[in-house]
Amino acid sequence: MLRFKWLVIGILCGFTAMGGTWVWFKVMRPHAIGRALSAALEDKLRARPAIYLRNYVVVEEKKPIAEFALVSRQTDVERRIESVLLHSKAELTLRAVFNVKAGFDFRAARLDAILDPGLKKARLELSAPKILSLEMIRYEVLVDRSGWWNRISESEKEMAMRDMQADAKLEAIKAGILKDCRQALENEMADIAKRTGVVLEYRYRMAADTLVETPGAGG
Repeated sequence: MLRFKWLVIGILCGFTAMGGTWVWFKVMRPHAIGRALSAALEDKLRARPAIYLRNYVVVEEKKPIAEFALVSRQTDVERRIESVLLHSKAELTLRAVFNVKAGFDFRAARLDAILDPGLKKARLELSAPKILSLEMIRYEVLVDRSGWWNRISESEKEMAMRDMQADAKLEAIKAGILKDCRQALENEMADIAKRTGVVLEYRYRMAADTLVETPGAGG
C-alpha cells in the first residue's frame, strides 16, 4: 500500500513537472522573450512595437511622441526664372543650400515585430523611411535683373523658393538618403540579437517618398 502511495505521488509529480515545463515553453518563455525584445527595440527606436506570436499579441504597441530622424544631408540647388516681353528680358537666378533630414515616423503607421514560432527570429514590420524636414541654411541671389518694362514678380520669386525646396528633397532621395536611412537603422539594431537571442529581419512598408526610391527588404 505504501509503495502504491509513493507511485501515485511520483506520477502526480511527473505530471506537475510536465505541466510546468509546458507552461514555461508555451506561455512564460514566449512572454519573457517578447518583453526582452520589446524593451530592446524601444531602447533603439524610442517606440515600442507590438510583439506578435502566432497572431497573438505578446506585448502591446506604444506610440512615440516624436519622429525618429537618423540621417542628415546638405543639398545645393539652383533655380532660374526668365521673363521675356517685347524683346525685354528679366532674369532671376537663386541658389540655396538645404539641410535634409530623413528618418521614420512611427506615429502615423503600425510598428510590429512578429516572432517566429521557434523564438529565434523576428520580422520587424515598419513604415519606409521618409524625408522628415528641409531647412534652408544658406541662400543667395546670383542674378536679379529687370527688363525695360517687365520684372520678376514676388509671386514668381515665392514659387521659385517652393520649387527649390522640392528640388532639394528630390535630389536628396536620388542621392540615396532613404537607402542610407534604412542602413543606419539596421546598423543601429545590430546588437539586438546579442541582447535578446532573436535575429531581426526587416520589412518596410511603402511610403510616398518611395515613388523615387523603392525600399528593400533588409536583413
